[in-house]
Amino acid sequence: MSLSVWRISGDAFRLPVILHAFPVAPALLGVFAFFYLGAFSQLYSAALLIWSVVFIEWWRIKERKLCVKWGVKGAANVEMLRAEYVPEGDAWWKRELKAVAR
Repeated sequence: MSLSVWRISGDAFRLPVILHAFPVAPALLGVFAFFYLGAFSQLYSAALLIWSVVFIEWWRIKERKLCVKWGVKGAANVEMLRAEYVPEGDAWWKRELKAVAR
């Protein structure tokens, strides 16, 4: 097996660990805010807003780096929409309404 395959699989296994560790900071901050800052704290809201913006921007950069590294940049643009496709059966929302009506 080539070295590049091991690098890809290493990133693939490391990424879920990072994504599961990232929410730890707002969770700990939330526990602190619950006990010490009171309900509906503006300080906690501002901190959570800043954290979420940082996380989204970090993820956007990470996603672009991985696309370039794995050679799949622009892969979503390859598939064309098919106008002749007609789904079989009812739409999902009709099926849900029928289930609720029973």
